[in-house]
Amino acid sequence: MMYTSSVSRLQMMPIQFGFQLETKFYVEGKMTRKSNQPVLYYEFYSSAQTDHIHVVPDGCVDVLFSCDGSGQWAEICGSVLMPRILTFQTSMRYFGVRFLPGHGIGAIPLKDWVEQRVGLREILPASSEWIELISSAAHFEERVHLFDKLLLPHLLGEPLPELVDYCLEQITGSRGCIAIHDLSQYTGYSTRYVRKKFEETVGFSPKLFAQIVRFQHALHMIMRDELDLLDIVHEQGYYDHSHFVNNFKKFSHLSPQQLRTELSQLRLARGIELF
Repeated sequence: MMYTSSVSRLQMMPIQFGFQLETKFYVEGKMTRKSNQPVLYYEFYSSAQTDHIHVVPDGCVDVLFSCDGSGQWAEICGSVLMPRILTFQTSMRYFGVRFLPGHGIGAIPLKDWVEQRVGLREILPASSEWIELISSAAHFEERVHLFDKLLLPHLLGEPLPELVDYCLEQITGSRGCIAIHDLSQYTGYSTRYVRKKFEETVGFSPKLFAQIVRFQHALHMIMRDELDLLDIVHEQGYYDHSHFVNNFKKFSHLSPQQLRTELSQLRLARGIELF
């Protein structure tokens, strides 16, 4: 069966506010498509004051490189399903590549990356020289170029099954405001079959992925200070303010107002517009 979709997954790349708020410096490249795979490149310096950075669920797989010192390394990090604190080396430059679901990563199915952190050399032994070249590059743009040329062709696995890819398009295109019943109607398959195929491929349910997508859209609005919190409740289709707060805290351990307060304090401290 062929599926058609008018939405594009290249609408919004999920963000990790810990990378932006808890590091010394953070920069992103322009989100783009590689072999129909949405990709975002970014870079940050870890703070000298702390080796902990908060990460939140985003449904993505990241490839992360350490770029300073003699122990250069790279690892692949699958999406977490609940907020966590990861340990990083202090005062270190990191280069990252974030993939939205669209392909497997290397020879490993997408579902096997959930909640996993694996050294890149473990799954791609020939990558040692490439890791050193990327980590030692003179600037961000050169790292992007080298990754595209050397590693990307080896990391993009098989495209996802057509049914799962279509469901991902519908969930991301609706900003997470779609029910599995609707996916069943659109595809002609039972809700049980859609859920089973999605979980077998992605590693968690379409309902949870939709919740993560909706959380990420709310997160974007808060970090960009676009709307009042009650307006976000309406825009993102939450039942009420309490539903919004509980959902947000489930994925971030912070209430929307707590995050907004932290952002305001950081803007004042740095004296700049962050986002």
